Amino acid sequence: MIQSRILIVGCGKMGTALVNGWLNDGLGIENLKIIEIGDHDNIKKNLNNAEVSIYSNISELSEFFSPDIIVFAIKPQIAHNLLPLFARYTKTQKLFLSIMGGLTTSLLKNFLGEKAKVVRAMPNTPSAIGKGVSVIFAGADISNSDKKMCKDLLETVGSCEWIASEESIDAVTALSGSGPAYVFYLSEAMAEAGVELGLSHELSDRLARLTIDGSGSLLTQKNISAADLRENVTSKGGTTEAALKVLGENNVFKKLIKNAIRKAQERSIELGR
Repeated sequence: MIQSRILIVGCGKMGTALVNGWLNDGLGIENLKIIEIGDHDNIKKNLNNAEVSIYSNISELSEFFSPDIIVFAIKPQIAHNLLPLFARYTKTQKLFLSIMGGLTTSLLKNFLGEKAKVVRAMPNTPSAIGKGVSVIFAGADISNSDKKMCKDLLETVGSCEWIASEESIDAVTALSGSGPAYVFYLSEAMAEAGVELGLSHELSDRLARLTIDGSGSLLTQKNISAADLRENVTSKGGTTEAALKVLGENNVFKKLIKNAIRKAQERSIELGR
């Protein structure tokens, strides 16, 4: 059960997923404060009408609330204006957890103070249903107890992996952070193909979704490589082989995926400059 006192800044889709995970894990609403400029009623609706305290800016927050950790779940483009307002927590050695893409520890410390204790993480949107994966980086200045606090918070919405090099987080952002969108795009394409072949939109969409869902479960539940699972479906001279010949011609499908992920990594690096 989460016992930490948490201040989360930003409560969009990912912030909402995290807060729901913490509340479902038993976090008391008195130990949670949210800062969000958006529609507070809508946020509470997305939090199952939990009576959480939501503020529009830090000046509204009681000085008597002393968080153990401040979680930044805002868009990186607004960080340079917003983060300096939270530098006061650096003086009291509070922990900062950033789930913002692209913003390096060094850049975050420019906003928060050089002595700020900063951990970076990259979750993904399946966190909304407790099936996310978060990758975490913590520098040498972060204690084991602080690492555990971050891990405990992120494990309420899925699994966690650690990386030793901060540079790897841009690749992580491109692969697993943005990855759900690639899968959703594949589902769109499959459903559209079904419609073009004469299926109804509803059936085609449902078949694409369920196929991806079941295939994902096979990937995570079976100790079999993706390549072996693919080969298990592919009969010599069959329909799957015919389709894979199109996708595999000149390695076109893998090249597209790799190029897309590389572009996402490049954008993540750009955001940190």
